[in-house]
Amino acid sequence: MRARFSLVPALCIFACCSAIFAQNLPDPKAGGKDGGPQSILFLSPSPQLDKTYTAKLAEAGYSFTTLGLYTPIPYDTFKRFNVIVIDKLPIAAEQYNTFGQKMLVYWENMKRITRCLEEGAGVLVYADIAGEGPAGLGGWNDEMRRWGIGMKQGCILDRSLLFEKWLAYGENG
Repeated sequence: MRARFSLVPALCIFACCSAIFAQNLPDPKAGGKDGGPQSILFLSPSPQLDKTYTAKLAEAGYSFTTLGLYTPIPYDTFKRFNVIVIDKLPIAAEQYNTFGQKMLVYWENMKRITRCLEEGAGVLVYADIAGEGPAGLGGWNDEMRRWGIGMKQGCILDRSLLFEKWLAYGENG
């Protein structure tokens, strides 16, 4: 018999930690610059926010917007936000791909984001490497190296969850 991980204890721990840390978070409606709302900038290669998530952020009182990661963004624009969320970093060696010149803009934006971070802004970088394989992981690690952060790629194989054998020009296994 196989042991299965239960989400209930993990969710309880998450809820308790969230409640503890939430006590120290600024008020979304008045904890931003000059007593205004907390402002969040979401950066993405193809910026879009889930409608439900957007409604929850607005209901909580946050001010937010989305911009393209490879769009030239002036420092003054970054400076307006309390938190900058980067949802996907470039893959390793992106600058050598077709249209890799977009990395010149990306690197300038990252310099400005780093400056905002040094001046007190919060920066959240998702570890989104799904579907990218080693190239995505390498790109993420390249960007995080300056802060001493890195990930290793791994795989857990549970043979009991494999598909049935199938035939197509030979056997699969």
